[in-house]
Amino acid sequence: MINFRNILSSLNKDDAMFIIDNINLIDSEIYEETLSAAKRTEWSETVQIKRDVSEFRELVFRSRRTDAVLSFLSYFVEKNVKELESLHDENKACGDSEFEAYVKALQQSCFSSNVLLYFRFTENNFSDEFKYIIDSAIAMLEDVNKSAYRRVKKYEKKIDDIIKEKELAISKCQSEILAMAQERNSEIPKYNNELEAALKEKDSEIEKCKSESDSLKQKCMQFESRINGYEQEAEELKQKCLVQEKKIKELSDGNKNSARNGTINVIRISRNPKRPREMERFKLRLHENLKQFGLFENKYESKLLVSHLSEILFQGKPILINMLNSSDNIIKCISNAIIGNAKMNTIKYTDSLTQDELDEFLSKSDRIVCLINFVGNCNETLLIPLINMHRDKIIFMTVAYDRTIFYISNQFLEYCNYLNINRLHALQGEVENYSQIARIAETDNEYLSESDSKMSNNFRAILKEMGLTQTMSRLKSANVINNDDCLRKFVFDVLPYFFDVLQINPFHESPSLQKFANSRNSLREYFRDWFEYE
Repeated sequence: MINFRNILSSLNKDDAMFIIDNINLIDSEIYEETLSAAKRTEWSETVQIKRDVSEFRELVFRSRRTDAVLSFLSYFVEKNVKELESLHDENKACGDSEFEAYVKALQQSCFSSNVLLYFRFTENNFSDEFKYIIDSAIAMLEDVNKSAYRRVKKYEKKIDDIIKEKELAISKCQSEILAMAQERNSEIPKYNNELEAALKEKDSEIEKCKSESDSLKQKCMQFESRINGYEQEAEELKQKCLVQEKKIKELSDGNKNSARNGTINVIRISRNPKRPREMERFKLRLHENLKQFGLFENKYESKLLVSHLSEILFQGKPILINMLNSSDNIIKCISNAIIGNAKMNTIKYTDSLTQDELDEFLSKSDRIVCLINFVGNCNETLLIPLINMHRDKIIFMTVAYDRTIFYISNQFLEYCNYLNINRLHALQGEVENYSQIARIAETDNEYLSESDSKMSNNFRAILKEMGLTQTMSRLKSANVINNDDCLRKFVFDVLPYFFDVLQINPFHESPSLQKFANSRNSLREYFRDWFEYE
């Protein structure tokens, strides 16, 4: 037996307000029940004095955990749940599947916009996937119905306006004719022919109006035909949902057994990487956030870091980074520049964490995600496909020490971007408050992963001479166009990888690297300061 009182008392603010907002206070039965409950509480006098809906709702919300109000709310919820279950049973009796019966019933209930809350008041142990599919199906059907309804109303109004305009014109013409007839009553014989001509002209206009009206009606029929097409599309979407439901049902037993073994059957389409619509605006916002740490006294350093981040953040690849204080700070700066606040969703690896739980975490997280201690602990062959399903997120994967990456397979490293900002000591400071700004608009990123420029080929040759594999050299040289691209990849990726991960001095391995470092004074000074190169 469902204990509605216990569930109601544990609801969060939003769900509690949702229940209260859906109470029909005009319903005499509901209101009398409320008054009866109110007489047993300290706020009964207020309810009896003034029957104001907004004040009443606020009063109910404030007293929602008192016995009287819990009884009242339980009465309302139980009544609606029973009505919905009854409608569900009727739909099943008519031949609908479990899925169809719930979709139709929930569409007509007050829970249509909060399906997950409804299932908390039932004893049905449906899977989360089943509930989410029902929620998605209702949302899609409502969108289609609303769109079709708006289109019909739009063209009905247009037809009505045109008909009214023509009727007004006809009425005006008739009034003019009557006025002329009264004024020239004595001259009727004289103007009889002119009047007949005028009438014929007006009749012609009327016929023209009728013709236009018929044309508009024809267009209306065409729009109705389109609406039928939209309904057909909705039915197709519904069928797809049923197919997904069947797949979930077929794989549910397998998922239960495989969850503890670290495997997962993901029924989802891989999402595309996103990038800001206005990249220069994003760069400016990121620069302002990083500037709070006292960075960028060197304008060249500012340009390099912002440019490097602007490339690697939107490729849909996870980013490997050391879990120093500076990593938290730069992730918060990136988050504030994109979503308008310094928020990131984090999850730590544990032996008990299942792939289903990780998938659910990634699905529900916002734009910026941080996976802690997954590298070296989680099975790479299972982790990569799962992360690939969430390429619309910016995923950071932290390691306790850069040396940890030495023991990771090259295949996994080829799938990631490595970011090393250990030498930006200013980023290890603290910023108490980040400015709250609007979320930046984003779009799908059509990322070009290869580049055949002369500079790209030269950079690739240096990497191979340093000892990187052909595949790693090709991936890291992608989109290298000029010296600045080479430098930013050297200082934030390649050189720290050799010094901190492989613990090798690459300048001893590659004469071409030495030549590049000595090509300009600014570059030589930069390498010397950061990597103690002479």
